[in-house]
Amino acid sequence: MSAPYPAPVVQSSTVDAIIGVRLDPRFRWEDFDDFLCREPSVQQAWHVAGDVDIEFRLSCTDRPALGAFLARLRAEKSAAETTINLILRPVHGLGGRRLIGIIGGKARS
Repeated sequence: MSAPYPAPVVQSSTVDAIIGVRLDPRFRWEDFDDFLCREPSVQQAWHVAGDVDIEFRLSCTDRPALGAFLARLRAEKSAAETTINLILRPVHGLGGRRLIGIIGGKARS
């Protein structure tokens, strides 16, 4: 009988995470966007509706690089609250699916 969950497969030494940030309402969103754009480890970012205002995918070379990014994030005064979720492994079987967003009532890939 096999285990219910396969063991994580370590493919590289990078540390990947999804980070959510609730922005302090006294600051402009554009300033935080600029912060993210200056960070080479930020791969993608989305303004979202929910518990946080923005989520982004981070890919760091190792744990010390993740720690350095988190120190810079803590110094960024517009971030009121953060959540950090480390990515363990992808969901297999999704293949090359693309994210689809609804913009202006039309599907856009």
